[in-house]
Parts: sequence; C-alpha cells; structure tokens
Amino acid sequence: MFYARNIPQILASDLGRFQLPNITHLAGGEHCAAKLVFSLAAALKPTLTMLSIFQPICQDDRRSIPRTFKILEAQLQGLHIEDPDVLDLTSHFKLSSLRLLRIDSYIEGWEDHSEMDMFLDAPIEILVLGSCIQTHLEDPEQTLLLDLLDKFRSLRRLVFCEMDSNFSLPEDSMRACRDHQVRCLYRDCSSLSELMEL
Repeated sequence: MFYARNIPQILASDLGRFQLPNITHLAGGEHCAAKLVFSLAAALKPTLTMLSIFQPICQDDRRSIPRTFKILEAQLQGLHIEDPDVLDLTSHFKLSSLRLLRIDSYIEGWEDHSEMDMFLDAPIEILVLGSCIQTHLEDPEQTLLLDLLDKFRSLRRLVFCEMDSNFSLPEDSMRACRDHQVRCLYRDCSSLSELMEL
C-alpha cells in the first residue's frame, strides 16, 4: 500500500523510466489521488490482478477511477472497495475475471448494486464482507445475505472480516449458505492476496 504524502509526485510519462517488479496488487492509501492510482495501474498493467481503493471519492476522481477500471477490466481478479460511490462510477464495466470482491461499507439498496453487470457477469467465488454490515447480517428481518446468495451464482466462500467475537448468522442464513454450498469463514484482518488463497 502506498500513501500519496510518502512518495514524490509521479507523472504517467515518467513511469516508463522505472524498472517495476511483478506487482500484482495495487492498494491506494486513504489520501491518494485517483489520478496517481490510474498512472500506477497503467504502468503495472502487465502483472496487476488486484486493486484496493480506500479513499472516499471526490470530484477530481470521477474521471480517473473509470479509466483505471477500463485498463484492468479484463484481468482484475480481486477488488476491495470501501466507498460505495466507486460502484456508481464503474457499473458499466464487465469484470469477466473477478474472483474476489471485498466490500467494507454497507450499501443502501444493495440489490440495485448487485444487479450491475460488472457483478452478475463476474465469476465471483469469494465474497468478503466487513464488520460495518454486521448488524444487517444479524437482523433476521433483513434479506441481504439471501439476496447475495441468489445474485452471485459462482459463490463458494463467504468471508466475514473483523466481526465482533459474538457475531453469528441467523439460522435461516446459515441454512441458505449450506443449501447453496457456500462455506462461511471468519478472519480478523487478511490482505487481499491472502484472501485470494482461500
């Protein structure tokens, strides 16, 4: 992971001068400009398969984030987003290689987002849900988990990250996971690379 304040200003035109190793995961820190993420993604395109976007979306990012997804559309295997606004900017992409999706914030109207082509067409096998949606998962009146199981047909592992120690799914949700042959896993804090190995 890199933070914009820790590295010098890098222009896309400068990146060709650097010898870059086989980097597979690009994780932009909280205060990192989306323009810099795009420049690095373009330079790392031959080996990049995972992308993490942590910063909230600002007006300046609205061009760079879709451009980043465009160059990685066919090869992105792992995606970690914290700001649901990213989905609004990228819903028209078809992520045909996406195996892992990690979302760390609750998304109002999740059903609308899961119906986006980028997720329905993606062969997502691993879905990682962060602790901020714990209350929505524990509420027996909520259908969030059932909706996810119906939408993600390739899903094989559901990973709950950094949940409280007393977290447990309602019995109906556990039964639905078993019926869909989805294995539930619990992790404290795992990198995207580690989660890809599950």
